[in-house]
Amino acid sequence: MNIVWNTFWQPKRGNAPNEYEDSFWPERLSGVLSSSRKFAVADGASESMQSGPWAKILAKCYCRSRSVGARRSAGSMVTRAYGEWESWQADYLRRRQESGRPLQWYEEPGFRKGAFATLVGVALRSRDGGQVFALSAAALGDSCLFLVRDGNLAVRFPVESSREFGRSPICLSSKPSANRGVLESFRFMPFQDLFTGDRLYLMTDALAAWFLGSWEEGFLPWATLDDACGFTSAASPLSAGSSSPSPTERFAALVESFRSDKALRNDDVTLTRIELV
Repeated sequence: MNIVWNTFWQPKRGNAPNEYEDSFWPERLSGVLSSSRKFAVADGASESMQSGPWAKILAKCYCRSRSVGARRSAGSMVTRAYGEWESWQADYLRRRQESGRPLQWYEEPGFRKGAFATLVGVALRSRDGGQVFALSAAALGDSCLFLVRDGNLAVRFPVESSREFGRSPICLSSKPSANRGVLESFRFMPFQDLFTGDRLYLMTDALAAWFLGSWEEGFLPWATLDDACGFTSAASPLSAGSSSPSPTERFAALVESFRSDKALRNDDVTLTRIELV
């Protein structure tokens, strides 16, 4: 059995790609493999300064951690992220100084406050030479995992209803002093077996809210996403001719149409689609 993954993303309407504040890991947008692998999606809070780099550090640290299946291991992962953030922050300040653009007085309060992000990560563990995979997951905040099996939504994690989405989700801060009690809000899903044809969808909150709301109204939102991303059968992207839009372009068009119809809040959007084939 193989893991096939594809990641799609879009910045807020009106923002440039370099203003995108979500993140995902692995950095490769697609791949196929038959061994254990971790995936993560993180959503940087727009209200905080440099939330995009913090989201990237969290996603990377989750995927590079040995295991994140309980609060103790989550705490170890976050401690590693603090260290990487301090290194990134020092390098950022150095580059600003060398370019003649040192940190300004009006930026200092936001910089001292730190960055904030939500996180969802999944671990796919292979057994029996890759013949069997098991799934576990960890999450903080409202970035979500959905598992579709045999045409049904089998797992909603950690948010189970569209009514649960709000403007102020629990976020993990880059400042340890701001995280007192936050680690207690980590949610964990123990290992469960996966089967051929299972599809996993990792996504940040704006898309997740649309996904759950659509499902609650009796629609199949995964079918809409699969069509937009160019999947007509198990992990088989539509072949695009020279005049056909690419899956990335089709996903961008879908996101824009949802925003125009007010079905999707104007926020950064990230989707990682994983299929077992």
